[in-house]
Amino acid sequence: SGKISDNLGRSSGLVKAASSAQTFTLLSTTVASDDATIDIETTIDSTYANYLLTFHDLVPAGDNAAIYLRLAVGGTYATSGYKFVTRGLRDNSSVSNDVSTSAGQIMMSGFGLGSSTGEVCQGNIWLFNPSGTTYYKMIRAVLNHYDASATMILTSCTGTNTTATAVDGMQILFNSGNVGTGTFKLYGIT
Repeated sequence: SGKISDNLGRSSGLVKAASSAQTFTLLSTTVASDDATIDIETTIDSTYANYLLTFHDLVPAGDNAAIYLRLAVGGTYATSGYKFVTRGLRDNSSVSNDVSTSAGQIMMSGFGLGSSTGEVCQGNIWLFNPSGTTYYKMIRAVLNHYDASATMILTSCTGTNTTATAVDGMQILFNSGNVGTGTFKLYGIT
């Protein structure tokens, strides 16, 4: 693999540049089964600069549940000091814009998730430089899901906890009810 670099001034043909591809290392897999929270915490440390949490087949135990994320600092999940910007777009063109500068968690879904047959959520959450202690820890999330009316939704979210302390865990939960099902995979990114 690699990229073809510029060929200016070269008579011998194209030159293959070194690959700059990222490497994703699977660190853990967690399967939900009617759990109050999903805690991803044993493998987030200074080993990797960035982490990616992917999930699929995520369904709340009940309809219209908003999906939340909390970050752990020193093994304890913070319940205050969050900021987030979340934008959801439904397939009927309606839009949800949710923001907060002082919340108890990051709200990652602008519209509540459905729990009937076929109503499911898939997504990715990126956690950047969790071991750093100079800047706030930022996440970015992209989700696609259905609401309780079987309307398809694309949601984009960014959020932070306003403490410049190392993060060692991520917690997924709903604003009401349990995490009915879902598979979560944590990757370290080099």
